[in-house]
Amino acid sequence: MIRDCKNDLCFKDIYFSYNDIQNRKEICNNLNLTVKKGNFTSIIGPSGSGKTSLLKMISGLINFTKGQITFENKKISEIFHEITLVQQNIALMPWLNVYQNIALGKNNSNKNFHIEMTRVIKDVGLEGFANLFPYQLSGGMLQRVAIARALLFKPRLLLLDEPFAALDNLSREIIGTEL
Repeated sequence: MIRDCKNDLCFKDIYFSYNDIQNRKEICNNLNLTVKKGNFTSIIGPSGSGKTSLLKMISGLINFTKGQITFENKKISEIFHEITLVQQNIALMPWLNVYQNIALGKNNSNKNFHIEMTRVIKDVGLEGFANLFPYQLSGGMLQRVAIARALLFKPRLLLLDEPFAALDNLSREIIGTEL
């Protein structure tokens, strides 16, 4: 049962399926769910159960068939720019270094931009690596670059699709604390 959604992430009567000529995979059938704002919430299920699809619906990368998703009483379609999704497959530009990949898409005309960058690089444990390129980084470090970029945008809703999969235990602890 859906509760008051004043400040929360709410799914109301969501329907979604993948359809092609040969197959139909139903992901959500009348999904009603409330996720409390300010909580760290995990979605757990086997591969292919729709966890990533659900995150992509929230972030606006795919459309659901029917229903409504709201966050803080606003339709998701109205606030896409305030939602950030860190996907499983890290999308870094190979010709940009760590600093440039983190800064990608962020308006750096703000006088405090360099201070913000320094802080986020430190927070994810990438101090001393800002001038390296993606090919020079481990899988865990690549993931930290993607997470740092997401944190730099200070989204109101941060979605993480298996964000710790490529991280070692110590890095998981560091990033988990930062998040």
